[in-house]
Amino acid sequence: MQGLLFVFLITRIKLNLKYISTFIIIMIITGYFIHDEIVSLVVDLSDNTGWRLMVWVNNIKYTINDTFLIGHGFGTTYFPSRNTVEFMPDPGGDDFLRGQHSSLVNIFYRMGIVGLLLFLAYFKSMEKKIKNFNAPPQLNYILLFGMIIIGVNVGLESPGYATNFVFLIGLVQYIIFEYYKTYRISEYATWHEKGEKKIEQRQ
Repeated sequence: MQGLLFVFLITRIKLNLKYISTFIIIMIITGYFIHDEIVSLVVDLSDNTGWRLMVWVNNIKYTINDTFLIGHGFGTTYFPSRNTVEFMPDPGGDDFLRGQHSSLVNIFYRMGIVGLLLFLAYFKSMEKKIKNFNAPPQLNYILLFGMIIIGVNVGLESPGYATNFVFLIGLVQYIIFEYYKTYRISEYATWHEKGEKKIEQRQ
């Protein structure tokens, strides 16, 4: 049933990445207002899920409070608060090696709101090309899948996930380019035909 629903969605519904990007921004800003009591409750229910939520909330709050949305930059620890490290599966793990299991949060943490907006704008630009060059709108779902891969995993920080992400983005870019060439050929043919008609009218 789920498979049929997925096929229906990718064949019938046109995904708008603008709304997805807006949703991501809202979710990250919402993380700032999540109370520690809620995070502790989630930790009690599930260590893995609770740890991820704790790291995300921690990173978001410290980015907003300490850097005023500018970001911590590169070369700094993933975990500005030692309280977070206490709940890590391996408390002895290196703070500089273990990622937050969300590249979207990491981009916000490292490069602030400007970096995150520029990253999301890249997806939006591809969506615009898909529309302008009459490429299959289902390509947007491949972009969304790529965003999910890096959104809930150590995405761009891990060679495995990063390879999958780059492959999906490269595939979309390749298909867009093929449709771009068809679009340009069609545009040239239309322009050439109009030019011939003008010459005929003058004669």
